[in-house]
Amino acid sequence: MIMRFVYAVINLLILAGLIYLVGRKSIVKIFRSRREKIARELDEAETPFAPEPLPEMPAPDDTALKSELAAAEKDGKAALAELDTQYEADAADQRREMLFTTRAQIIEQVLSLAEQHMRSAEYQASKLARQNAAVEQILAQIHLTPGDVSYISRKGVLYVTLTSAAVLPDETVEKVRKRAEALVAAAGGKISYWVRQKEELIGGLQLRIGDTIYDYTISNKLYRLGKALNDRPLTETDADSIRAGMLDAVRHMKLGIDVFQVGRVLSVSDGICWMDGLADIMYGELVEFVNGERGMVMDIQADRVGCIIFGRYDHVDSYSRVRRLNKMASVPVGEAMLGRVVDALGKPIDGRGRIWSTETRPIEFQAPAIPDRQSVSVPLHTGIKAIDALVPIGRGQRELIIGDRQTGKTAIAIDAILAQKGQNVLCIYVAIG
Repeated sequence: MIMRFVYAVINLLILAGLIYLVGRKSIVKIFRSRREKIARELDEAETPFAPEPLPEMPAPDDTALKSELAAAEKDGKAALAELDTQYEADAADQRREMLFTTRAQIIEQVLSLAEQHMRSAEYQASKLARQNAAVEQILAQIHLTPGDVSYISRKGVLYVTLTSAAVLPDETVEKVRKRAEALVAAAGGKISYWVRQKEELIGGLQLRIGDTIYDYTISNKLYRLGKALNDRPLTETDADSIRAGMLDAVRHMKLGIDVFQVGRVLSVSDGICWMDGLADIMYGELVEFVNGERGMVMDIQADRVGCIIFGRYDHVDSYSRVRRLNKMASVPVGEAMLGRVVDALGKPIDGRGRIWSTETRPIEFQAPAIPDRQSVSVPLHTGIKAIDALVPIGRGQRELIIGDRQTGKTAIAIDAILAQKGQNVLCIYVAIG
């Protein structure tokens, strides 16, 4: 064991000697080069650094920069002024909307109190006296319309209904019957006479001959008063002015006989309503349903009338009453419409409150004749060079854009609208479909 250890030590010494003899020069050379490199780097580190001088730069020309800054400042002030103007306009609209809501609530409370007072016992004598006077006024006004005469010629009979809030004297009922019989007999027909009592009329009476109602009831007068107050333009800016305006509307309200025509809903489907009655109505007239929705007459047949409903038609029930408004369908117009998003009826859908426009124009409106129109003399640039060069367009000119789907027709129209900024041109975008 000891001998093996001795042999291993001898072999190790022999190997170390051989390595020393063979690699001594290379190892010495490596250490020498490393020492020289370190010495050279130390000498370079002790030498002071002298940077090269930078070339002189010319002074920058800040004229363009100043002009850009001035233009940006001007645009910023203009934008702030526009924001201030828009803020003031929005604040004014919000105030008017609040006043409008407050006025509507006050009107509702006033009408409710008026109805309670009219139902009290202290007004019974006054209501009876006015009722007797109303009978004479109604009998002096009743007449047959062309629709009634046509109905008598086809059916030979005309329905007459006398409705009152309280029980009528027999002589009053008989007087109305004789007058209606004489009127219908002159047209070659007979009457079907009905007498009814409805407490919801509050007071007064109404006479229906065919489709025409001669109304002298308190409930109808309260309805008309509410409509007159709510439809009154809101020009007041404080509570006292609103109160004075309401009192003025009450003072100028006419208390005579209200004459209007009614019909009956036959069916409603997909916004189309068919009605009977209303034989004297004209194409394009407005009708009002019990739930407050309105419609426009679009079809007149011998035994029924068709109309489209403006709004929710699912709340219009069959066999409910529909009232003729004696006016054509119209939409609001004026500068108040600019900058707003509205539906086909001119009602706002942009969430910015109601549109305070006092002017309206019928939907079916005759366009000015060609000689009455201003000649096309001012060009209208679309901002698209190809169109402006090849197909120039003038203000007031009609131009049709034809193309397949997804070919950029709408993009051309929108680009033309954007190009009119600052050109004193009113642009209206209408989406159909």
